[in-house]
Amino acid sequence: MKTALVLGGGGARGAYEAGVLSYLRDELGPRLGRPVPLDILCGTSVGAINACILASTAHRPGQQGVELRGLWSQLTVGQVLQLGVADLGRALWELGGGGLFNPAGLRSLMLQHVDWPAIGRNLRGGALSALSVSTTRLSDGKTCLFVQQAPPAQSLWAQNPQFDVVPARIGPRHAIASAAMPLLFAPVELEDQLHVDGGLRLNVPLSPALHLGAQRVIVISMQPKQAYAIGAPHEPLMVTASFLAGKALNALMHDRTEQDVGHLQELNAIVEAGVEALGPGFNAAVNRRLIGSHRRPLRFVRNLVVRPSRDLGVIASRVTHGTDFCRRNHRLPGVLVSLLARSEPQGSADLAAYLLFDPAYAEELIALGRADARSREDEWARFFDDTPINAAEEEQLDRASPRATGEVYPLHASRF
Repeated sequence: MKTALVLGGGGARGAYEAGVLSYLRDELGPRLGRPVPLDILCGTSVGAINACILASTAHRPGQQGVELRGLWSQLTVGQVLQLGVADLGRALWELGGGGLFNPAGLRSLMLQHVDWPAIGRNLRGGALSALSVSTTRLSDGKTCLFVQQAPPAQSLWAQNPQFDVVPARIGPRHAIASAAMPLLFAPVELEDQLHVDGGLRLNVPLSPALHLGAQRVIVISMQPKQAYAIGAPHEPLMVTASFLAGKALNALMHDRTEQDVGHLQELNAIVEAGVEALGPGFNAAVNRRLIGSHRRPLRFVRNLVVRPSRDLGVIASRVTHGTDFCRRNHRLPGVLVSLLARSEPQGSADLAAYLLFDPAYAEELIALGRADARSREDEWARFFDDTPINAAEEEQLDRASPRATGEVYPLHASRF
């Protein structure tokens, strides 16, 4: 059963993803007695960066948690957000079109911490099945999915209205383009077109994971369900520009995750109920009609969504208001992040949280990610158990097996 990991955007909040991955590699794997399979990696923005790091180290899963956690614990505002007098002059000259921050810092991190040729080796060697990176194309605002697959690559989408799928040998420019938030970083040229942050249209790339053949999907979201988030602040009646910008980013990054996951669960319920009510031939009969009308067949897909139990903006506010943060970040980028945090209402720093590349903040988010993942330990064990969990899953696994006879419907197809 192919397992996909879906990583969304959120700037410095990406340390939360590192925490969840750290749990999967360092705790859950040893408990299960085998490395947790992560066959398909789909990322947007900072999630694309984390996905590329994981793809380049897929051949050594036992070290991935330690390495990713170590990287995030060392990042500083000055490393990622390079800003000097020359950059301010350039930004003013270009009126923001080139981006406020110098992308050299992000590019340097990508070259230092990702072994790009190893991605292809891992795909050819079977340690990985596919990697996708999402961007937004400036010319028409459409999502572009740059996909690198294990050979022989299967056809993915034929004229899908939601995406343009581009087979590619993914490199640092794809990851930087996926994380190029407009106004903060300059657009990146790919395939003779300018591309910016993929989170503008597809912040949590669940649909690509399903198209790439996932039968189990892990989604890591960095947006808590506010009704359940511990420490979520009361919203003030008087707001500032930075407060509004932070809330706008939250709304933008929230994306269609709830809608897509809900749609997937509804289709699962239909497939499961149909097999239970009408017998094991239900799914095969329905899919024959769907394929005959040039639609994609249905299938049952396990899914598990991990999201923060605490408000990440509240944590960012506490970190940036500490005196230690000011001592660590006394240069211009750090001062800017501190000023943004202090211009937001006390107890909430949503905008600054996206820019807070700081060891103290990263360590708190890593610990939170590990704790949130650990709290669902029994769910993980069942999720990774290869025993079919219902008749619908058992039927489609049997039909995909080499032992099956008759028609075999490809599991890489999806209704998304």
